[in-house]
Amino acid sequence: MDNRIQHIIERWYLSEPALFQIFGTHNLEKNDKISCPFRCGKGVIEYSPKLIEGLNHEALELYLKAEIIRILLKHPYDRQPDLCKRESMSTGSNLVLSDNYDFTKINLPKPSDYNLESEQSYEWYTFRVEA
Repeated sequence: MDNRIQHIIERWYLSEPALFQIFGTHNLEKNDKISCPFRCGKGVIEYSPKLIEGLNHEALELYLKAEIIRILLKHPYDRQPDLCKRESMSTGSNLVLSDNYDFTKINLPKPSDYNLESEQSYEWYTFRVEA
């Protein structure tokens, strides 16, 4: 495991027990082929060593936190609206996260970036960006 990720997880043990517990239900694996810092599915959280290398500590933690929240919300991995592309599901998930949490330091898109109203569901956003 990357030492910086290990440090974040150890700190979460005391400061963010829910995030720590969710992380503990998954295996962490390096994947040089993914084009995002983290992604997960089927009980595995994958990370791109190349992409996380350039992140400062705060950004690394925020990207990991975003992925853990996705696991908790079950999207876009378990909740997959019918007839929607993966890219739309990923964007819908990002819109929900940025609309409800402060991820401005990692530049997740906001509903306003797509001329969409805020405070909507993952499925609502996913269908709107699919169109």
